[in-house]
Amino acid sequence: MLNGHRYIPTHFNSFLKSFDTTGKSVMHVPHSIQKFSNIPGLHLYHNVFDIQMQGQLVKNVLALKRQIVACQQTKTRQSASAQIPQPQVVRSSAHNLAEERSFIPLHIEDVSIDSNGKLKCEHFDVYGSGSHSLTYFQRNRNIPHFAHTSIINPILKRMDETQNVAQDVQKDVDMLVWRMTMNCYDVETDRKSADLPDLRKNPQIETALFPFHVDIAQNGIVTMVVTLGSAGCIQFAASSEAIAASPHSTDFPTEDSPETIILPTGSVLVAAGPSRWEFMHRVLDLASRNGTPKMPRYSLVFGCQ
Repeated sequence: MLNGHRYIPTHFNSFLKSFDTTGKSVMHVPHSIQKFSNIPGLHLYHNVFDIQMQGQLVKNVLALKRQIVACQQTKTRQSASAQIPQPQVVRSSAHNLAEERSFIPLHIEDVSIDSNGKLKCEHFDVYGSGSHSLTYFQRNRNIPHFAHTSIINPILKRMDETQNVAQDVQKDVDMLVWRMTMNCYDVETDRKSADLPDLRKNPQIETALFPFHVDIAQNGIVTMVVTLGSAGCIQFAASSEAIAASPHSTDFPTEDSPETIILPTGSVLVAAGPSRWEFMHRVLDLASRNGTPKMPRYSLVFGCQ
């Protein structure tokens, strides 16, 4: 029992299945799972989405982003014409930053399905930095159709970590409640990222988009991060509670010496058990090297309970 959360060990299959958008298995491929012995419950699944599927997911993310921008602009014009203080924003204290951020509640069209339905979301136009926007889609009915058909149903629901959540909360896996966070990291044109040293040599050189933190419980019992567009970077450090619970351990990463993990495109990082509740994490701005311009990055973060 960890901070009131039961940890169920994860067991791994000898292969991962590749699925089409209907959820039907189309091929078997050898799995590639990176484990972290110093961070129990943390696993990085490589090559979950092939290049073709990554391209389709990025296309869906960009279409969703355009819907958000259009809805935000419409809402601003309507507020201005009605002489109402605008934009309509709500202060949010329940987030991972040291400073307050404001979000705009929106209702947008789900462009990934031919439907008149609307998705309710909360959009932070500026979050971790000036080039980072974040949008929350809470509960299953507000998560875009493409995320259900291409990510949640064929991939995430079939992972052992999700099956363990269902067992823990005594629900059928199809009855779990999901939440999706869409992070868009655009290119900062005023930054000469190619001049920065290699992140692996000095990870403290890079800009931390968030301070070290543990995600709020509302985000889900497990955290699953899908990386798209270009590679990402995340660091983990043991919390004071984890260190106090194992005072003789010398393997835990710390804030001064964190575990730095590169997130390849098409991968899924899964934090369950101790890694979810007893270890802090933060996202770093991974700069390009060798003179190659930095590419936009998108991460879809899922949680269920």
